[in-house]
Amino acid sequence: MADGLETTNVKGGKKLVTDISLHTKDEVGGTVYKDGDGNRMLKVSPYEHSTFDRDSDGAVIGVTAGFSLPGSKDATYTSSDGSFSGKPEFSFHTHPGHPDAS
Repeated sequence: MADGLETTNVKGGKKLVTDISLHTKDEVGGTVYKDGDGNRMLKVSPYEHSTFDRDSDGAVIGVTAGFSLPGSKDATYTSSDGSFSGKPEFSFHTHPGHPDAS
């Protein structure tokens, strides 16, 4: 997903992203946007690889996500082809696995 993913098929897009995340074991996030007419668009940002913060014993104490989610409910998103413009409805991210767990 070098350029990310945009789709109006929100349900199918979330399933695809989840399947990719589980297969690659990479954390992935996205945002669903909604316009004034109720149309929705899923935007998945390019994955930049998460990093794990560890304590002195090597236990994971935090994760820095490898993607960006919108910082404001007032942020307007316009699709790359200009056919959609809307506000964030909700954001999500996956937790496909933990490096210290089976």
